[in-house]
Amino acid sequence: MKKNLFAALLCTLLLTGCQVGNVTFNYIESTDTAPPEPVVTEAPSPESPAKETTEPEVNPDTNESEQLYLELYEHFNQGETEFTFNIPQDDDSLFLLTQRMKKEHPELFWLSYSYSAELYREYAEVSFACYEDINPDEIPAMRKQFDQAAAEVMAQVPQNATDYEKILFIHDWIIDHTVYDIEGRNSTQLGGIYATAYGAIVNGKAVCSGYARAFQYFMNQFGIQSNVISGTADGGSHSWNYVLLDGEYYWVDVTWDDPVSKDGSSQNLFHRYMLVPDEVLLRNHTPNDLHEINPFIPTCSGTKYNYFRMNNCYFESYNLKTVMETLNAHAKEDSIEIMFQNQQDYEQAYNDLFEEKQIYKMGVEELNSSRWFFHDDDTCTIMIKHAEF
Repeated sequence: MKKNLFAALLCTLLLTGCQVGNVTFNYIESTDTAPPEPVVTEAPSPESPAKETTEPEVNPDTNESEQLYLELYEHFNQGETEFTFNIPQDDDSLFLLTQRMKKEHPELFWLSYSYSAELYREYAEVSFACYEDINPDEIPAMRKQFDQAAAEVMAQVPQNATDYEKILFIHDWIIDHTVYDIEGRNSTQLGGIYATAYGAIVNGKAVCSGYARAFQYFMNQFGIQSNVISGTADGGSHSWNYVLLDGEYYWVDVTWDDPVSKDGSSQNLFHRYMLVPDEVLLRNHTPNDLHEINPFIPTCSGTKYNYFRMNNCYFESYNLKTVMETLNAHAKEDSIEIMFQNQQDYEQAYNDLFEEKQIYKMGVEELNSSRWFFHDDDTCTIMIKHAEF
């Protein structure tokens, strides 16, 4: 699911805005000439299909289920769809192992939820179905493409990067190289390549579950604990991620940091949901509490590595002078993002900067030129960005 986004125009003498889903785009024009027609961006509507307090731990050397899991993974990892599997006469255990496999291994992008099994006393003959848009004979070649594309991305990450820098790099890379698949969102088939890590990493086109699975895949490669959470956001089905960073859990929603235009193409790179705690994400996201869907839902209380705190753009209290100094410090950058701890301070900052036009009194040429500004009531964030026509 994509966050609903709309755009509007703001000139020095006139403010017009259209807000749906608590996110509004506006335009700041430095001259008195007539503004261009409003550009309205539509976000895709819902698509895609979490309560324990600790991540479950299993010793693979002593747990029979883990041995079966590893055996099953070896078959899948080789792209096999039909094979004999050593499993007790219990179809439920095969179903649970397959469900877990899909959750933990996004590189098995071809694997759907459908399979058939002939159960015998000590083994089973199983046949797993691919998504409708994947030919089983093409799995080896597609897996090779996937591995090569992912390796090229990994090679771009600096060798001495911190875990925070790795997470930020992948967050931004996925947004910069992936467009939201509106056709996939509207598809009547149950799942498809658009809902996989392959869709995002290789094809550069995916729905929210594809964004989330691509993010999870790279976190797995870095050894950073992460998984996909399914639930609802603003009332529609949605998928996003959690990560464990320096002993604390955080939320990451790559999809909602990637607004789209009518044709699905990306317009901007946001960080509203880059390493945020429960207090921010759960304002409009609700994990599905069914254990079968989300076996583990962390309590995300981390704040230290929040993107805005790391960039000195987080305000626990409001002071116009301090906000202006921060904006000045980032004025030469393509965009500036700031977040406020509470709604009252956010609304006061919005009023002072744009309603009272304090932003024009900053004396900074870069901020007095034509700019878009974006504000999100849910996350109490404001972005100011150079206008592009």
